[in-house]
Amino acid sequence: WARAISFQPYRTRMVLWRAGRGVQKRAAMFCAMPRWLATCAVVVLAARAAAALAASESELPAEEARSRGPDLRAWIVSAEIPLPAGGAMDLVGMGSATLRGGSCTGLTVERIGSTNNSSGLVLEFDVQLTGIGITCNVDLASNGTLDINVTLRGSALNVTVQVQPFYPDTAPSLPMPFGHLNMTSCSADLAVTDIAVGGSSPLAREAKAVPKSALILVLGGTLSPLICNSIARIVEQDGSAAMRKAAEPVEFLLLPPGEPPAPHVLQPALNWNTYPPVIVIKSLFAERFSLWADHVVQILNVASFNANLVRTENVSLDLRQLRLEGVAGKDEPNLHLIGENHTLGFTTDLPGLVVEAVLVLTVDLPGQPTLTEVVAVKAALNSATVKVRALVNRQSLDAIKVQEILQHPQCLATCTDGMTTPASDALAVTDLSVDMSPLLKIMAYGTVEEDIATLVNSVVQAVFAGYMPTVNTLVNGGLGWGKTPLQDN
Repeated sequence: WARAISFQPYRTRMVLWRAGRGVQKRAAMFCAMPRWLATCAVVVLAARAAAALAASESELPAEEARSRGPDLRAWIVSAEIPLPAGGAMDLVGMGSATLRGGSCTGLTVERIGSTNNSSGLVLEFDVQLTGIGITCNVDLASNGTLDINVTLRGSALNVTVQVQPFYPDTAPSLPMPFGHLNMTSCSADLAVTDIAVGGSSPLAREAKAVPKSALILVLGGTLSPLICNSIARIVEQDGSAAMRKAAEPVEFLLLPPGEPPAPHVLQPALNWNTYPPVIVIKSLFAERFSLWADHVVQILNVASFNANLVRTENVSLDLRQLRLEGVAGKDEPNLHLIGENHTLGFTTDLPGLVVEAVLVLTVDLPGQPTLTEVVAVKAALNSATVKVRALVNRQSLDAIKVQEILQHPQCLATCTDGMTTPASDALAVTDLSVDMSPLLKIMAYGTVEEDIATLVNSVVQAVFAGYMPTVNTLVNGGLGWGKTPLQDN
């Protein structure tokens, strides 16, 4: 998925730090020499953009989501849910039947509660659904056909699911939470409010002769085991098979990614290690970083992404915003500018370092309205490193005016014209790595969405607690595949 991310220069703002007026003036003094214009422009841009960036904090663009379709509560009401065949149903005092299929519509859920009972590598979660309402058309067989149309209101369901660890062949020492699923408990408190029976079997004819109130009492006691048995089959058979399938593409991320091929360079490029502005900024960080102590340091702010991360026939996940920031320490500088030969970048271990992203999930099923959900993800990092190969022509760089860079940051890309073939190889990510902290939070809009986000947060925290080395390896493996050119020419 990382390969799908396409950095677009005119949509990207790279900020070294938030700066006050005094820092802005000092930055302008450094820019007095023309040869330093390109690099110093970034510093000046950081100072001048501080107020504007403060107004563009990562917020959930709820209006965008709401204008494009129903929320989850409204969407699931119109969803048609198929019933799997194979379950047995015992109608007390009347006989038994076998589930052949059917479907349910009009699903409503008031609240979704969750409890994390995980221990080490064995994950276990208890999920409680309350205020359930649904109408189901159940297709049964009992020496003939038996059709039951039943409506539930104000019902509850409690299910506990356990996830076993999976030990991949590629890295047995890095287990993943993709093992067998077990349903360890299930209880259903079902309130049947309406029922209708049809079919040609003897059981159907017998059921039609029973008063509806009595039939509701009989059915209320037989639906609970049928539903729990169906859920167990879905979880332990279908769910376990899905986990094994999901592990296959993820497992290769445990292997170190290969290095990108060396570019074909056409002419000598600028050595950033000897470029005066880079030397000055490195010295500034080393000697004056305490000036920014306890202030927010915004390293990266991509205010308008439009990158697809996942796309299937019915589901897509898009990245819309991305931000990386932390708090400057009081002592040693913990934000380091990298200028090595033809490489520019940074490494940081700022206290409170976080990365925030805004994602848009779209689900488009046949015959259903499109569901669009906006989700904010906030993850804590111990450190982050970004290195970019920047093969730049020195003369072109010196010729750029500060005002041009401030108004059109994408003009910096013109400094790479004629440097490589293909031209896109002049700017490319060569190192993108993080050390994650065991903290991740997901936020969403709507009551049901918030309950689901709480459940997901519980799952993530349990995964972090038991599988943190694997998580870091997988994340950096995925980021490694993003070492691609930053521009397409």
